[in-house]
Amino acid sequence: MTTLRPEVALKRLMEMRQRRRRLRAWTGLFRWFCLAGLMVWISFGLDYTLSLPVGVRGFHIVIAAVLLVVGLKVFLLTARTPISEDRLAAEVESAAGNLDQSLITAIQLTREDNPRREFYSPMLLARTVRQAEEQMSTLRPGTLLSRSRAVRAFIFASFVIAPIFAGAALRPDLSRTFVERNIFLSTEDWPRQYFLMVVEPSSPETLLAVGDSLTVQAIRERGGGARARIEAYFSTADGSETREELPLERRGDDSFRRVFSNVSRDFRFRIHCGDFTSSWYEVGVRSRPRIEDITLTFDYPDYTGLDEQGAPPGILGGHLKVPVGTVVAFEATTSIEIREASRVETRRAGDGESRLEDSLTIGGGKKLSGSFIAEQNAFYYFRLVSEDGFENPTPIRYRIAVIQDQAPAVQILEPGQNQELSARAILKLAMHLTDDYGIASGELLFFLEGTSDAGEPLRRVPLLPLVPGSREVMPELELDLTDWGLQAGTRIEYFARATDAVGQIGESRQWLLTILDENELLRLLQDELTMMRERLQDTFELERDTRRGVEELEDHARTAGGTLPEESQPSLRHHRMSQERVNDRLEEGVGRFQELIDRVVENRLNDFQELPWVEELRDRLDALSKEHATPALEQLDELSEASESSEVTTEQLRDAADRLRGTERQLQALIDELEEWGDIQTIIRKLEDLHRSEVELENSLRERIRESLGEGATDPTKRDER
Repeated sequence: MTTLRPEVALKRLMEMRQRRRRLRAWTGLFRWFCLAGLMVWISFGLDYTLSLPVGVRGFHIVIAAVLLVVGLKVFLLTARTPISEDRLAAEVESAAGNLDQSLITAIQLTREDNPRREFYSPMLLARTVRQAEEQMSTLRPGTLLSRSRAVRAFIFASFVIAPIFAGAALRPDLSRTFVERNIFLSTEDWPRQYFLMVVEPSSPETLLAVGDSLTVQAIRERGGGARARIEAYFSTADGSETREELPLERRGDDSFRRVFSNVSRDFRFRIHCGDFTSSWYEVGVRSRPRIEDITLTFDYPDYTGLDEQGAPPGILGGHLKVPVGTVVAFEATTSIEIREASRVETRRAGDGESRLEDSLTIGGGKKLSGSFIAEQNAFYYFRLVSEDGFENPTPIRYRIAVIQDQAPAVQILEPGQNQELSARAILKLAMHLTDDYGIASGELLFFLEGTSDAGEPLRRVPLLPLVPGSREVMPELELDLTDWGLQAGTRIEYFARATDAVGQIGESRQWLLTILDENELLRLLQDELTMMRERLQDTFELERDTRRGVEELEDHARTAGGTLPEESQPSLRHHRMSQERVNDRLEEGVGRFQELIDRVVENRLNDFQELPWVEELRDRLDALSKEHATPALEQLDELSEASESSEVTTEQLRDAADRLRGTERQLQALIDELEEWGDIQTIIRKLEDLHRSEVELENSLRERIRESLGEGATDPTKRDER
């Protein structure tokens, strides 16, 4: 059985399908335009506000293209998808509300491919079809499919797109810049009401050294009087950033400036002024290279002998003080890796400095090594260039102190004065020779007076034994002048000379040796004894005054009741000092007697018959000093100390006066003996002078008689003899 289909209803559904497709297409188109407008607004807002780099803008184009393609598929292509009769009938049933499922029943049961239609009554189906036809004939597609969605999409799209066209008409420069930047990815800047040209830094990426300063300077090319500020982000130790807003100081009407002093960490910044925002500027901060540690080793010159003595192999630190000619090797470690290094040595040259620079070997990026010869006092430092091209403007300056090899120092300690000796005397010499690294040889040189600058010496005496390399020697010599063939009146200059390992010569002071006749030496020794008597006489008078002063203090103490008054205590201390001077003079006298005895022995003056007597005087004066004068001084010391804390009695002062009196008597005996000897010597000298005068007068008379008689005349003395 053939069932008639609802033709009118199907025709109405076809009309509704076409209308629905058109409405969905327009709605999708309006939505797609709305999506495109929103993407234009987002792209424009982000780029205009942040001035996005080319890479970000290119990424936005890709995202926008993907979204537009997806939107085209979602909003437009889905409108072309056909809807089934059953679904469309269900929508009509839902929209009409009065069909009572007749339309959908008629559509479904009249389909030829529906297997269940055989189970329904043909009459019932026919009636359902007629009912659906009647109801659908009165329905209009416009009443069931509304344009409200399309209208809403159009209104929303108009709100999104209309301002874009209005803005493009009002600011064609913005629209042109948007197309250039976001379509063609150009680097053209956005036209703004405010525009600042950043003069410093000149590059978006700047690399500084720790402690450097960064100057930010901008010039306003367009805009009013808005303030400029810096938005900066500083790196922290934990890898994050801290944000700071810093004002730019106005310099004039159109210039802004700010200085970041002593920069120590990375940061980035950009400048804001009104609607202007600059691009980002990156500032990297790197450490300057410096020497962390340095070790020096030395190869000392052979002349020093230091290597053989086990000198220290090296020192930590760059300062050095070494002998001249030392080879200094160094190894240093830098704080960071470097690409270039050199050692710079500065020396004084006139009013300025001379500068020497040597390239160094770099090992492992942070290791330096090299060597140099310490030739003179100087300073040196290391010029280091890091991998980033930074140098240290204030490197550590190390001092080179060069120890010059000094010539040997030579002294003649004994006799240490000019001397007058006999022709057969024994010359005793004691010398002191020192050198900083060692003495190679030494000698004594004797010259006739006035010939030491040229010619061969009279005598050359080597200093033996002398161990080469000794830093200090004190040789002693005794030279017998007997075989030198010297005559009375000869004057000899002599000095000591020493040579070190490098041939430097050191000489002592020159001393004068005068050869005298033995009789003249005897006369000088006798004069010395006379002078000794005069000095002992002065000492005696000082001792006598001291004794009298102590006796006066004894009288004061007796008058005061047996104790020394307080006002007399300073006098006691004064007498104590006088006695100390007496003791010093006595000791000096013993020494002078000994010198006189030594001169007699050294000069081998056998005719000096007073030698035993002089030795006896020396011994007596020495005993007087030790056994009498010294105890007297000690007693006065005790009394002076006692006067400050306790009373000094008359008995104590009497004992002190007795001791002084004993010293005085002993000293007087020596003086009397010397005076007696002196009187005898005076008579002898007068007789010798009379004899000498008589001889000279006789020789003078003979010469005159010879001159008056002529050469052939007979000598009157010889005639008288005949």
